[in-house]
Order: sequence, then structure tokens, then C-alpha cells
Amino acid sequence: MMPRLVVVGNGMAGVACVEQILKHAPKFEITIFGDETHVNYNRILLSSVLAGEKAANEIQLNGLEWYEKHGIELRLGVRITDVAAERKTVTGDDGSITSFNKLLIATGSTPLIPPMDGVKKEGVFVFQRL
Repeated sequence: MMPRLVVVGNGMAGVACVEQILKHAPKFEITIFGDETHVNYNRILLSSVLAGEKAANEIQLNGLEWYEKHGIELRLGVRITDVAAERKTVTGDDGSITSFNKLLIATGSTPLIPPMDGVKKEGVFVFQRL
């Protein structure tokens, strides 16, 4: 049985790393967790989607068929809530527990929201996600 690589984060950085691993004769079963419900996309182009210049599917980097082609188990909409390094498991917010031999955490950054009046009102969003 091949060792399992678990990737926490289905964004540009995590998937780019997986793409490089795949180029160099990978010897892993790969599971990728992403808390968003979309396949990975180019965040740099979010402004184009907001402006109506592009559709969401036009900024997609890898479609579901890419994950399937490479035998990658994709867990969309699952946020990892715990990493038990000593047991080599991750726990998802859906209650799932997944074991790993290697773990890559590529969760990106958290936006800085300035402490000012109005930022917690309904309809105010951080411009970071599709």
C-alpha cells in the first residue's frame, strides 16, 4: 500500500505543490481537503468575476476531471479542525478522521480586517473567496 499524502488547503499553493509531486513519479495516495465547495481557482482573478468580466468557471485552475485523472480524493467543503501529529490523523468538521503518512498544510492567509465601525454589519464581506 502506498503512503498517504494529505493536503489541507485546495488553493493555488497546495495544488501547485501536488502538481510538482505528480511530475516527479509520485508514490502517494493523495487526499486534498478544501473548506470551499469549489475546485481550485485563481484568486488573483476574483476582481474580474466581481466586475462581471469573467464567470467563476473561467478562473478555475483544475476541474474535477484533473483530480480524478490523478486518483486524488478531493474533499470539498470540509474544514480540518484538528491535526493529531502523534497519531498522524486529521479531523474534518464533518466528523471524518483521515490518516496520513505525510501532511502538507497550505491554508493560505487570514485577511486583516481593520478595527473600524461597520465591518461586522450584514452584507459586509472580505474579498478573498469565490
